[in-house]
Amino acid sequence: MKFTFKKTFLSRIFIYICQTKKSKNQTNQNKQMIKKTFTYLFLLTLLISKVNAQDSKPSNWCGTTLSKAQMDWLDEYQRNDASPHYRSKASKTVYVPIKAHIIGKNDGSGYYAVQNLLDDICDLNMRYDRDSIGIHFFLYEDIQYINNTAFYNDGSQSNPMAYATMNNPKYHRPGALNMFFVQNSPGLCGYFSPGLDVVVITGSCGGKNQTTVTHEVGHYFSLPHTFNGWEGVWSAGCDTLVKTGMSKPSNPEKVDGSNCHIAGDKFCDTRADYLPDRWNCPYVCSLRKDPNGMVIHPDSSLYMSYANDYCTTRFSHEQRGAMQANYNTVRSGYLLNLQQNANAVTGVTTIIEPQSAADHPADYVPLQWNKVAGAEKYLVAIYNKTNPTNQVWSRITTDTFASVLASDSLKPNLLYNVKIMAFNPGHPCNSWSAARQFSTSDATGINAAASVSAFKIYPNPASNYFLVNYVSENVKGFTLTVIDLSGRIVLTKSI
Repeated sequence: MKFTFKKTFLSRIFIYICQTKKSKNQTNQNKQMIKKTFTYLFLLTLLISKVNAQDSKPSNWCGTTLSKAQMDWLDEYQRNDASPHYRSKASKTVYVPIKAHIIGKNDGSGYYAVQNLLDDICDLNMRYDRDSIGIHFFLYEDIQYINNTAFYNDGSQSNPMAYATMNNPKYHRPGALNMFFVQNSPGLCGYFSPGLDVVVITGSCGGKNQTTVTHEVGHYFSLPHTFNGWEGVWSAGCDTLVKTGMSKPSNPEKVDGSNCHIAGDKFCDTRADYLPDRWNCPYVCSLRKDPNGMVIHPDSSLYMSYANDYCTTRFSHEQRGAMQANYNTVRSGYLLNLQQNANAVTGVTTIIEPQSAADHPADYVPLQWNKVAGAEKYLVAIYNKTNPTNQVWSRITTDTFASVLASDSLKPNLLYNVKIMAFNPGHPCNSWSAARQFSTSDATGINAAASVSAFKIYPNPASNYFLVNYVSENVKGFTLTVIDLSGRIVLTKSI
């Protein structure tokens, strides 16, 4: 990683200086070398300070290794890229559903922010639309929250808990791009798993203006790294040392492009790249050379490189063609491809319920807001008031009302904020409503259970009417509220 390189390189310089100073027969040449080394060290320190000011994002890796099936498909495609088989739907926009799974701790805290998730999808669409790839992403169904501290802290496939959860049909949605958002996956920003067919993103590497999601979705559509074959060999620093136990590719891509279709990422409009570690642009190093002795100049603008986020801006023309071919063939059989409304929504919702500073039982909080012109869906999110980054509940609905029920696990005697965003499925980019605060009291079921017995509803299910029988010593009566499966209040009546 970038930090590791910096620390190691400076340590080498320091050791050299100390060893030189210890020499009893130090020549003028050695003294001059020390002076030059200190000068270089000073300049290098200034340069590193400047680089770190530009890029404060952790320098983590992508853990993706494409499967043999993906690489075989890419080989076949590149030999026959003009075939109608790969181009039959190239002019048609494909709508790719994203099923989002957000992992929290066992106590329901630490969730990846919904705003970051929407920003991820908005950035994906902006970048894929800008490159005219013909893929448009949308948030599909409700966000699925999974409380699992072990998975939250380690989203790698080597973690049995993470692997089992991502492979569980209860969580994995067929026909969609399944994305799991975790707090950490040691050493990684994210990865695409060909075996599980899922994308995993760590919390610090997602959100607005980050490119990890864009990079991993490229892998999802069978794009390799631009430095394919060099994974793990050496750092991005300007040295020629191969890491222990690793070897260089037997046939590295040449700068002159003479073997570009059979080496590296096998795209001829991406330059030779030997940098399997995060690097700042521009890359200037005269020591990294191809087999012909030509200095490499990797393209920092490509999303599939390891250049830092502020450097990357595009997919190459050949990369775009490969992704189009991939969704026309490999992905066409199970992507839902439901055409979505991609019109922008500019109106902002106004919350009607709960009333400001209202108090509600922890197992029943009614929510209501105004309809926004042009919006097809609403994202409702509840946050812990004392920890605004801790989202505890969310719902996507086409209605202008929802209910938080006992199964949603709000805790009694706490303050919460609710916010609502109006959007269209293919364009989840809009502003949130102003936050509305409410508090929770004890759950309604605590006292009711002690005072009501022999409670029966019949017929059940019911269509036109139903009867309620109960026995109670409560002479003041009760309020009966009937809620349908979507959370809509059908009836409220004093009995």
